[in-house]
Amino acid sequence: QLLTTPSASEGKLCSQPTKPDGDRKKVVVLHRSKSRQIRNFDVLLKTLRLEINDMKFEEMQGVVLDDLSVDESACLLKDACGIIGGHGGQLTNMIFLPIGSAVVEIIAPGQVGRVYGPLARRLGLEYLSTEPHTRKIGSKNHNADVNITNVTEVSDAVKKMLRLTCANLTMRWDGL
Repeated sequence: QLLTTPSASEGKLCSQPTKPDGDRKKVVVLHRSKSRQIRNFDVLLKTLRLEINDMKFEEMQGVVLDDLSVDESACLLKDACGIIGGHGGQLTNMIFLPIGSAVVEIIAPGQVGRVYGPLARRLGLEYLSTEPHTRKIGSKNHNADVNITNVTEVSDAVKKMLRLTCANLTMRWDGL
C-alpha cells in the first residue's frame, strides 16, 4: 500500500520516507501492458541496474498509474529523481516529480502526440526521447509496440541524465 490515511495531527498523506532505501535515489519505471509495449525493456532495465547501483529502479509492473488515486501517484513520485516509460498518458504523472528530475520517454519513430517534452520542460524537468534508438513493431500506428535498437546508447544517455538530475533536485511537494 502506497499511503495511509493521515491522522488530523500528522497532516501527511504519504507513509513512505523521503529516501525509501537509504541513500539510493529512486527512479520509477513504468510498464505498459496493453499497447505501446517496449519489447526489450527488461534488457534496458537490467543494463541500468548493473551500471547504476546507487539508484533504486522501482518497477511499476502490473500497476497503471492511471488507476491510482491522485494522492497515491503523488506519494509514489514526489521523491523520485526520474521516471522512465513508454509514450502514453501515464507520463503526465511527471507533475509530481521534484523540480530537476528526469523524464525518459521511450517512443517509436514517427509517433504522434509530441506533448511530454514540452510539458517536462515547462515543469522544470529534464527530458530525453529515445526515438533515434527505437523502431516500431507492427503496423498499429499510434499504438505500435517498440523495440530499443541500441540499448547501450539509450542506457548511456539515461545514466548521464540521471547522474546530473538526481544530484540537484528541488522538492515540489515537501508537505505530503
